[in-house]
Amino acid sequence: MVEEMCNILRHGGPDDEGIYACEQHQLVLGHRRLSLIDLSSCGHQPMCYANGRYMISFNGEIYNYRELKNELQEGGSLFHTSSDTEVIVAAFHAWGTNSFKRLNGMFAFAIWDNVEAKLYLVRDPSGIKPLYYAVTKEGVSFASEIRAFRPVPYLREENEVWPVYLMAYGHLPEPVTILKKVLPLTKGSFICYDSRSHDFTKGLFKKYHFAEKYGDKEEVIEQIKDSLYQSVKRNLIADAPLGVFLSGGLDSSIIALLANRDKHSALNTLSLYFEEQTFSEKKYQDLLLEQMDCKRNQYLLKEEDFHENLPRILQAMDQPSCDGINTWFISKYAKENGLKAVLSGIGGDELYGGYPSFGRMGKANLLEKMPSGLLRSGKFAALKSLKRLGYLSLGGAVGKYLFLRGQFIPNDIAQQLNISEEQVWDILKEAPYCEDISGLSAGNQASWIESNLFMQNQLLRDGDVMSMAHGIEIRVPFLDTHFIDLSLQIQSGIKYVGRPKQLLIDSFKDILPEPIWNRPKMGFSFPFKKWLTNSEYVKDIVKPGSKSYRRFAEGNMHWSQFLSLMLIKNYGGENNSGYTVIPTARRRINKESGVENEKVINKPTKAQSVLFLTLRTFSSTGGIEKVSKVAGKALYEIGKETGGSFHVYSMYDQQRDVDTKYFPGPIFTGFGINKLKFMLRCMQKGVKHDVLILSHVNLLLPGYLVKLLSPKTKIVLIAHGIEVWERLGSMKKFMLDKCEQVLAVSHFTADALQHINKVPAHKLQVLNNCLDPFLELPLHEEKSQHFLNKYGFNREDTILMTLTRLAARERYKGYDIVIQSLQRLKQAQPRLKYLIVGKYDDKEKQRLDKMIEEAGLDGQVTFAGFVPDEELASHFNLADIYIMPSEKEGFGIVFIEAMYYNKPVIAGNKDGSVDALLNGRLGLLVNPQSLDEVTMAITDMASCKEKYLPDQQLLMDHFSYQVYKAKWKEVLENI
Repeated sequence: MVEEMCNILRHGGPDDEGIYACEQHQLVLGHRRLSLIDLSSCGHQPMCYANGRYMISFNGEIYNYRELKNELQEGGSLFHTSSDTEVIVAAFHAWGTNSFKRLNGMFAFAIWDNVEAKLYLVRDPSGIKPLYYAVTKEGVSFASEIRAFRPVPYLREENEVWPVYLMAYGHLPEPVTILKKVLPLTKGSFICYDSRSHDFTKGLFKKYHFAEKYGDKEEVIEQIKDSLYQSVKRNLIADAPLGVFLSGGLDSSIIALLANRDKHSALNTLSLYFEEQTFSEKKYQDLLLEQMDCKRNQYLLKEEDFHENLPRILQAMDQPSCDGINTWFISKYAKENGLKAVLSGIGGDELYGGYPSFGRMGKANLLEKMPSGLLRSGKFAALKSLKRLGYLSLGGAVGKYLFLRGQFIPNDIAQQLNISEEQVWDILKEAPYCEDISGLSAGNQASWIESNLFMQNQLLRDGDVMSMAHGIEIRVPFLDTHFIDLSLQIQSGIKYVGRPKQLLIDSFKDILPEPIWNRPKMGFSFPFKKWLTNSEYVKDIVKPGSKSYRRFAEGNMHWSQFLSLMLIKNYGGENNSGYTVIPTARRRINKESGVENEKVINKPTKAQSVLFLTLRTFSSTGGIEKVSKVAGKALYEIGKETGGSFHVYSMYDQQRDVDTKYFPGPIFTGFGINKLKFMLRCMQKGVKHDVLILSHVNLLLPGYLVKLLSPKTKIVLIAHGIEVWERLGSMKKFMLDKCEQVLAVSHFTADALQHINKVPAHKLQVLNNCLDPFLELPLHEEKSQHFLNKYGFNREDTILMTLTRLAARERYKGYDIVIQSLQRLKQAQPRLKYLIVGKYDDKEKQRLDKMIEEAGLDGQVTFAGFVPDEELASHFNLADIYIMPSEKEGFGIVFIEAMYYNKPVIAGNKDGSVDALLNGRLGLLVNPQSLDEVTMAITDMASCKEKYLPDQQLLMDHFSYQVYKAKWKEVLENI
C-alpha cells in the first residue's frame, strides 16, 4: 500500500525512493526524494539514526541545519552524512520535541522511535510544506498530498460538502479536505501516535503573534534589510541548481536582487510574459535584468500553450482550487532548465499590506456591527461588494475574509448545488476554526486573514502542488521564521501607511528601480478570461449554452469563479471517483475531528398504502428484475410492520410467475403484456394509494397520469443505469420532474441524473442494491470436480469468471479486454483460464470465437451459457477471481454476489461498479479502457488472491438485505 502511495507521489520526488518496514509494530514508512542537499546516496530516506532507534521521512529544507549541527556535535552527537535530514533526527534525539521549535525552514516530517514505539508527525510554523493525516481504528496514515491516500481503502470516503467551501473561498480552507477522514496537520504543531496504546496527542511548538513593539522607522528599515537578506542567503543553500521566479513585481524583484547580490555563480531567473500587453510585465523584467548578473530565462507563454496543457494542469491539482495554473507553467520551465528549487516572493503582500483588504478592513469592522438580518439582505444588492455583506454575519476572521474575498454568496452557492441556502450557511459556520483577532489593529487583522486563510490555503498549497508536479521545490524567503517574527512586531502606524507595502519599498529603494515600485499592482496573472473562453476543453466541461458559461463569456462572472464551477463539474478522475453534493440529510461538521458527520432527522413512522409498478419481476433474470423482487419483499414487510398496505403490478409478468417466497401471491398482479389494461388499472388503483413507486423510467407515463388525477400521491422513481445516463426526451423529462423522489442505485447514476437530466439534488437519493436474501449460502468445499471436468479445467488452473449476458448491443461489459489481457499473459501464466457465464446471442458468440482463435486462446476461454440459480454457487466456487471491467454498469449486483461467495473482484472505475466495490474498499477498480491496468490487476490478484479477499463484515454492513430494508423504511418515512 505504501509503495503505491509513494508511486503516486513520484512526480514530487523523482530522484530516489525508499521503504522502511517494522513488522513488530506494523509500521511502514515510505519516501520519494528530491535531492537538494547531500546529493549522494547518504541522503537516502527513510534515514535511520542512533543505531536504528529512529527512522525519519522528511520533506523540505532546514536552513539553519549547519548551525544546529555544530551545536549538536559539540554536545557529542555523531553524524554520517552532510544532509539536513540527519540534523533533524539528531536534534530530536538530543532535545526531544523541543527540537522542533529550533528548526528554521520549511518542513513536514515523520520520526519513528523504535524504542518507545511512537510516531511523530511535524509541520513547519508557516505551513509551507503540506502534511495530511488520518487517525482511525486501523491506525495512522499520512502523506504530503491528498491523492496519495487513494490506495488506502478505508480513507477514500469523500467529504460531500467540499464544493460549498470551494465556491465560497475559491479553495478548501483547512481543515477541510476532499476526503472525509483526512485532515491537514496544523502548522507549527506535531502529533504523537503511540502504536502500543493507539493513543495520539497533539502539541504546538511555534505560533506567530502580533505585537506593536518596534516604532522607530529608520531602525525598522535597517532590520528589514538585514533580516530579509540573511533569509535569502539561507534559502540559497543547496547542492543542486537554484533559480528565482522574476515576475517583475515588487516582491519577486526584491528577492531576485538580494539573491543576485550573494550568489557566487550566475543566478538563474525565470520569467513569463504574454503577447497580451495588458498582462505582460516584460518591460519591468527587462529593467531588472539589465542591472543583474544572471542567466535570464524568459518565456513567451502563448494561448496555444495554455490550451495544450490545461488538461494536465487540472490533473495535477491535488485538491480543487481556482489558483496555481501560473505556478504550473513557471515550474515546467524551471524543470526544463535543470533547476531543482526556485525562490518565490510569496509572503510580502501578506506581511506588509499589499492587498486591498488592508484598506477595507476598517469598514468591515464597522459594517460587522449591523444586525445579522440586515447584513444578509445584502444578497439583493446590485453591487458584488454589497452582496457579500451577509458573510459578516458569520463573525470573526471567517466573516471578514469572505466579505472581502468571497467568490460566491450563499444564495448563489445554493442555486448552483441544488441545496438550500440554510444548508450553505450551516456548512460555512463549521469550518475553518479561527482565533479571535478583534484585539488587533485593522491592518494586522487583514495581515492575519491574508496569511492564515488566503496564503496558507491557496498560495502555499497550490504553489507546492504545482511545483512538485514537475519535481521543483519553491522556497519562500519572506516566510523565514526570523523575518516573520520581526515583521509581526512592527507597529501598525509605520507598517501600513502610504501606498501598499510602503515600508518594504522604503527598505529597498536603494536597489529597486523606481518603475518597479511606482506603478499599479498587477499580480501574477494570465489572460484567463480570453483563454478560458476560447478553450474547447472547457466547453466540453461547461457547455456554452449553460447559464454559467453565458454569464462568464458576457463578462458577468470572474474567471476564478468560472474555474471553481468548472472544477466542481470536472473534479475526480485520477484524484477520486467524482464528487457531488447530494443532500439527503442535514450535515454537521464535528469540531474535534474536523470531518463531516450526517445527522438524519426522520419523520415519525406512519402506515402508508404503496403501489409498486414494475415492467418485469419474475419472468426474467436480469439485474433490474432482481432489484424489483427484493424491493418488493422489503416494501411488503415494511407495510406489515407499520400497518400499511402494499401491492405490485407487473406489466409483462403472468400471474402464475409470482414467487411467493418474496411476497404473497394475492398482492401481486401480472398483466401479461396487456399494456392498456395495465395503464387503466394503474390509474384506477394508483389514485387510492399514498405512494406510487416506479421501478423503471419507462413507467413514468402511468405515474404521471396518477399524479394528474391525484396530486397528493407521492411518486418515487428507481433509476438504474443506462436508461437515464443520456438526455431524456422532453416528454419523459417533463414527467420525471413530477416525481417527489428519485432513487439512484449508484452515485454514478445520481450524477448523470443531476448533471445530464437536471434532477434537483434535493430530489435525489442513492439507494444501492443489495444481496438477495434467498441467495444460496457459500459452499465450504473444494471446486466441483463435475464442473472442472465439464469445462476442461484442472485444479491447478487459476480461473477468472465473468457472469453477464453476451449481446452485440452490450459489449461494454469488459470481456473483450479480459481476453486481450489473457493473450498478453498466456506465455507467463499459461494456467490462467477464463469462464464466461451467461446467455449469449449467436452473433456475439461468433465474434468472440473468432477473437479467441486469433489470440491463440483456444482452450483458455470457455463459455458456460445460461446457468440456473441453483448452480450459481457452484460456479462461483469454481472461480478464483471474479472480473468484469465494465463501462456502463448501473450498479452490478453480480459484484456483491461474487464477494458474498468470497471471491476477489476486479471491476471498472467508470460506472456504478465503484459503488458496489465501495470505491475500492472491497476490491480492485481499474480503468476498463486500459489494457495495462487490467493486465496488471489480473497478474497481482492471481499471484496473491488472499490479499484481495473481500471484507465480509464490510460487505454485509453495506449490502445486506436488512440494511437495504432499513433504507427503504427511511425513504418512506421522509417522503
